[in-house]
Amino acid sequence: MEDVLERLSARFTLGALTNGNASIERVGIKHLFAFFFSAETVERGKPHPDMFLAALESARVRPAEAIHIGDSLPLDIAPAEALGMHTIWANFGCQDRPLDQAVKYEARQVADLEPCIEKIVRRR
Repeated sequence: MEDVLERLSARFTLGALTNGNASIERVGIKHLFAFFFSAETVERGKPHPDMFLAALESARVRPAEAIHIGDSLPLDIAPAEALGMHTIWANFGCQDRPLDQAVKYEARQVADLEPCIEKIVRRR
């Protein structure tokens, strides 16, 4: 996974958002990210828009210029799309796609992220 993140960080501003206790520092990839927000630091967790807005502000981009990659349809994908962000569902557990949730881009493994991102970048 780190090799994918290294390639992406060379081209894009990467940020990390978590509602839990994930730590990019603890797993040794902090150097690849421009910013990191948690529900604790923003004082509201996903799906509240504050965390996504903090990320957009830190990256200095509009929602249409951002791609949010998340593993939860209700906490990541739906709220990011509601703000106008592009999204990729990180469905690494290969869950069945819910019938009531449209998914434009889906990554079933880390290697799928780059092709999904390329499709989004080409469409902008």
